[in-house]
Amino acid sequence: MIGYVVVLAMIVFGYSRDGCGALERAAYGRFERDLERLTEFEYDEGEAARAVAAFERGMCFGKNEWAGRPFLLENWQRFIVSQLFGWYRGDGTRRFRTAYVEVPRKNGKSELAAGLGLRMLLLDGEPTPEVYSAATARDQARIVYTRARNILQLSRPLNRLAVANRSAITSDFNGGVFQPLASDHNSLEGLNIHCAIVDELHAHRTRDVWDVLVSACGSRRQPLIFAITTAGVGRHGICWEMHEHAERVLTGTVEDESFFAYIAAADSDADWTAPSSWRAANPNLGVSLSESYLAGECRRAQAMTGYQNTFRRYFLNQWTEQVDRWLDMEKWRACANPATEEQLAGRDCYLGVDLSRVIDLTAMSAVFPPFETDPLWRVKTWAWAPQERILTRSAVDNVPYADWARDGYLTATPGNRVDYEFVTAAIKGCIERYNVREIGFDEWNATKWHTDLVAAGVQNLVGVPQRPRYLNAPCKELEGLVMQEKIGHDDNPVLNWCAGNVAIRIDANENIAPDKARSTERIDCVSALVTAMARALVHVQEEKAFSSSGILFL
Repeated sequence: MIGYVVVLAMIVFGYSRDGCGALERAAYGRFERDLERLTEFEYDEGEAARAVAAFERGMCFGKNEWAGRPFLLENWQRFIVSQLFGWYRGDGTRRFRTAYVEVPRKNGKSELAAGLGLRMLLLDGEPTPEVYSAATARDQARIVYTRARNILQLSRPLNRLAVANRSAITSDFNGGVFQPLASDHNSLEGLNIHCAIVDELHAHRTRDVWDVLVSACGSRRQPLIFAITTAGVGRHGICWEMHEHAERVLTGTVEDESFFAYIAAADSDADWTAPSSWRAANPNLGVSLSESYLAGECRRAQAMTGYQNTFRRYFLNQWTEQVDRWLDMEKWRACANPATEEQLAGRDCYLGVDLSRVIDLTAMSAVFPPFETDPLWRVKTWAWAPQERILTRSAVDNVPYADWARDGYLTATPGNRVDYEFVTAAIKGCIERYNVREIGFDEWNATKWHTDLVAAGVQNLVGVPQRPRYLNAPCKELEGLVMQEKIGHDDNPVLNWCAGNVAIRIDANENIAPDKARSTERIDCVSALVTAMARALVHVQEEKAFSSSGILFL
């Protein structure tokens, strides 16, 4: 037994020493640790070899110039297949029931998933197996299914065991079926799944489909859910949840013996423009994609800032905070430096208010320019949302509003609409504690609130149009302060989330402003911050002008 294991280990560790990323090395390291213990589970090298042979001797590639050639696996693919089909429990069933495979685009993961689906359908000894390819859209689900159909049609004698048409692969010899499924989880009820292939998990906004698929495997003896994906946008949702769990399992901080994980990615601190980073992330480099192709895409990303995050996700498999790059989130996190109330008491302060819609997030930001004993721009954040909306967002969209409210970072207002009296109360509190010079706000849809605030005795309210012409200077100032780490924000997770969501729009004069329509999620806290910064800059620049004029006021 150990002979094959040692050979396989030499293959994968030889590859891992060739500059792969830390998480991929961790997958090989987990295998090594598992081999050392061999207690609860047994590694059967014969079954692992047979699973690899099912591809290489029993199937042909189904697409592009490789169509019709033997399905020869690359080393990383052999590793995945041998792990999934080589480990067994004491009762003789397979160890792994869930597999999470996260690999950059164009590395052959869909072809691998298609072949695996056929193996589970026709060669697993399961009576009436049901295999499904599931995705957020039917066209996406059909990608893996179509690959499987093409492989089957070109593979003898495998194609004698089943018949394929546009909508299903069916087998008379074992009563099995392989079908694509759309993401409407209501249509998934009543399935008896032996294998579910979940394509591009990062595109699933909620965990509903995943949970239904898991529950549909309950009556099978050794089912498998095989998730394939590229890195996604934003650190919330089912895919990010699975990614984090995979990291913990691979690094040994969490034990989940039924969960297999393989993540090929450039390390987070890697230079995304370096060929060594491309090689680290792409296990199929030189096979299904070329270094010259990646070099061209990298040049495009260097020339077009908005494409940088896309390049990093697609080809380095790095998770990004937003689709279009604005704030550097690593720099943003480095600026987390909350000030104490003692540091802020009595200081000049500029407020920015983003009322947004009454059914969702409303935000206020306080900006404190540098002070004699404090060289940093300070930022403090308030956020409100209606209680009913908090519950919905937490349950449906997997945005942790409820956690933020519980921890005091977000204030829940009663009912299903934000009560602006909470905002007014917060403004009055700031006026009592700080030297509030001005309160900036978006005049759109704020007429009544503005009138009520003036009637309550609040002064120095200034409208700030939310257009690039008016927000260009504060946006660029904020970006510069973040890059130079000259700003200290309060590390409010609602603010951090908004910062990671921001996309910008650029007008004909290259003025910029936050763009709510193009941003991946809510950006209200950043909009409030930019509004506050707009008014602060006006006064800071005026004071600098007076200071440099040499005029002495008595």
